[in-house]
Amino acid sequence: MSSSAALSADASRQRSRILTPSSDGSLNRRGASLSPDGRISKRADAVAMDHLLKPSIVVKPHPPNLHVQPRALLPLMLLPREHLPLASFDLSPPDIGFPQTRFVESYVKILDLESRLGSAPAVVIARNDSKGTIYALERQANGLYVMCKLGSWVDLGDLAKHATALSHDRLASQKPALHEQDVTAASTSHQQRKEQKNKRAAIEAIQNLVRKKPKSQPVSEVEEDNKSSDGPNMDSLASQLPSPEIKMDEFSTIDSKSQPETAPITDVTEDKPPDSSQQTAEMIFDAIRSQYFEALYRSMVCRSPTPHPTTLLLGRAWT
Repeated sequence: MSSSAALSADASRQRSRILTPSSDGSLNRRGASLSPDGRISKRADAVAMDHLLKPSIVVKPHPPNLHVQPRALLPLMLLPREHLPLASFDLSPPDIGFPQTRFVESYVKILDLESRLGSAPAVVIARNDSKGTIYALERQANGLYVMCKLGSWVDLGDLAKHATALSHDRLASQKPALHEQDVTAASTSHQQRKEQKNKRAAIEAIQNLVRKKPKSQPVSEVEEDNKSSDGPNMDSLASQLPSPEIKMDEFSTIDSKSQPETAPITDVTEDKPPDSSQQTAEMIFDAIRSQYFEALYRSMVCRSPTPHPTTLLLGRAWT
């Protein structure tokens, strides 16, 4: 009896030495019914595991790439894999500056302990402060990790309800950040709508101007037609008016015609007194010339309302 009791005591001691702070499968979801005392101890063990989420996680691409800088992530919670739906993953390309690789190199202590205990698969939800992106990390059997980006539509509060370990401080700071993101997204969307509205208004204004241009063209054409119609009229009037050169030629022809008439008179009347014959010829010529200038001046005044330079010259000559 005493020997069996000693063996059981030694076995209990060895069992207590092997177990980690998550003793009695506190991290394992075996579905067994727990007593109130067991639930309290389970919660105490979970609180004891929270300190494992304080260190930051450094992630490097695998295979290593010297041109890519490591990325630091802040753990938020430890979540059983069964409570992370596939709809939470964002399948868009990764952030700029980090390649799209199958595995990453890192060391997550809490996931390492979970793998040693042989508990159910779990993931660590971590955040990149510089980008504000949320990631899920899962440890593989080869010691590497798989990192997947979560979408912005994921509610961390719902995930925290099923978490076995939490970083309350970081989750509390995450909520205002999400609220700010929502506010900025709403403001940017409102600004984009406003810009689109302004662009549409500008396009409509340009279209209206383009549509109005064909209507205004006939007016300009009419004005040009009026100008062109006025031009030929003035030119025709100017062409109809006698030029001084033509009239001077006419005067020369008249003089040339009148001179032969006077020449025989002088020849015939050589026997007559020269003074009286010359005076009568000059008087006749002056009378004819004055009548011609008077008729020409009156005809030009009647044709144009404004006196033409030629008319003025003729008027001066007539006077």
